[in-house]
Amino acid sequence: MNRINCIRIGGGTPTRDLFAVNNPGIWGNNMDPMDMRIARLLAQQNSRMGFEDDSSDSDDSEGSFQTNSVPSHIGGAKGGIRPQRNSQTTRSSQKDSPTRRRNFDVSIDIGNISLNVKSGNLAEQEADVIINSVATDLDLTKGVGSSAIFAAGGQVIQQECDDSYSDGISYGDVAVTSGGQLKCSKVYHVALPSWNNNEHEIQDILKKCFVLMGQSGAALRSMVIPPLGYGFLRFPDDVIARNMISTIVEFGKNSQIHHSSVSIVCHRRQHAIYKALKTEVKRLTVQLHMDMYKGDLKTPSYWTKYDQTKTLREWNCHQISDRCWEQVQVSIEERSAIEKLVMDTWMRQLVGHGRDSRGLSALNYSNIQILDVERIENPLLAERYFQCRATMFHKVGQLERTFTRLKDIQYAKKGGILTTKKSGKTLTREMCQMVNEHYLFHGTTVGRIDVIAAQGFDNRLTENAMFGPGVYAAESSTKSDQYADPKDHRDKKPKKMILTRMLLGEIYVTDQPQSFQRPPCKTCKKDKCCDSSHNARGQGFFDSVVVDGQWNFREFIVYNSSQCYPEYIVTYKRK
Repeated sequence: MNRINCIRIGGGTPTRDLFAVNNPGIWGNNMDPMDMRIARLLAQQNSRMGFEDDSSDSDDSEGSFQTNSVPSHIGGAKGGIRPQRNSQTTRSSQKDSPTRRRNFDVSIDIGNISLNVKSGNLAEQEADVIINSVATDLDLTKGVGSSAIFAAGGQVIQQECDDSYSDGISYGDVAVTSGGQLKCSKVYHVALPSWNNNEHEIQDILKKCFVLMGQSGAALRSMVIPPLGYGFLRFPDDVIARNMISTIVEFGKNSQIHHSSVSIVCHRRQHAIYKALKTEVKRLTVQLHMDMYKGDLKTPSYWTKYDQTKTLREWNCHQISDRCWEQVQVSIEERSAIEKLVMDTWMRQLVGHGRDSRGLSALNYSNIQILDVERIENPLLAERYFQCRATMFHKVGQLERTFTRLKDIQYAKKGGILTTKKSGKTLTREMCQMVNEHYLFHGTTVGRIDVIAAQGFDNRLTENAMFGPGVYAAESSTKSDQYADPKDHRDKKPKKMILTRMLLGEIYVTDQPQSFQRPPCKTCKKDKCCDSSHNARGQGFFDSVVVDGQWNFREFIVYNSSQCYPEYIVTYKRK
């Protein structure tokens, strides 16, 4: 006879009873229709409740875990702890409304991966791969996490488990199925034993998942993971956090992998493990950035004239050529990547539009052709730039959080930075997005190229600029083309633009024309703030200004020329 359990499901509505069959012999293909309907009903209810794994659903003794939000304002939220954007909220309502209580995601970029720790429902996540913690018999109706996957993904996932792994799997193994109706391509079903001082089990199983992901090439580039070992498996919270984060960090340091996104998703009631993971990410953030701050300054690994056999200081202590810099031909791979970036960010529909494009429409062109790409290797400028980047690493370590990305700042209407979206692995491999380092375009006349290559940018020479004396850059090559020649002397002769590294750091976003002498204070939003109480630990000011308003193009502005390195010269012609 089948044994029937009564499961009470409470919440905001009156308690309801759900009856679930608890007889291992009838699960799977042997279930009669009524039993199957009951199992599915239970699984669907678990899914709606948002259960993520085989954990107890009792409340943590510490109570509901929430953190006070930072009032939203132009300039964005606090660094790597990011509130969810709400596109329906206006600036005025954010300004006037009281601070609300909400949960925050925690993010950090490590090598070639972006790590995110957040609260949510695992079965509702969108990614290339979702990891599901299961029993060795691969019965997805067992455990609240697997039953949520079963309910959301459909019977096809269970069927694939039964067909491909009829005898189940052993502890430490991974079963791979499709995502069924889930928002993913693959589900990696992993089987972990119970806690017995065996923390290596978490590392081993995660490594297997990363190997499988890596074998796909660029096909699989995002993964969502529950807290492995949590709940009935009884792994301690600090052990889970330490081993999951350390394994992900090791994965991120592999230069051979494509840039990937890894999210650890905790159920909203898993307060303790969420805190443990958040604490581990915070500790890692400080350690990682302080180590980078203390490290030797070297040129990028792909430089050829001034390579990594010496530090930048050693290069600058040795005899350098009379002009202090070299104009180097790039590799085929670099040229291809940069050509693609220029063309992918070219907006032909905006050629000749806007105040700074005066005279271009008379040339009757809508496209450009790349003629050459060269790299500027200037160790003096590079030392100044990479020292500035190291100082930003120190700032991250002091603040104990990474900087907010532009796409996560509420008033960044156009989202993330186009050049970074369009850059492939070749260009992003040695960029540090945790301090908002990006490639951006700078337009200038041909005659100024050698001066910039030798001396760098000098914001003190900026004249009559709407947003003050800064170094201006753009995410669209079309915008930079507007400055390639004087407005009154436009022609179709070969032109040049610079692809520059730029450290945006903590970004202030504005949609109004206003002149700054430097990025504004994070407290009062004034660039000439003299209130020392606003500048705790010397970290009270933004590092850059992004103009995101009614204009055709966004402007990216820094007021310290050390935040820019002019790395590539792109020669092109209009056609």
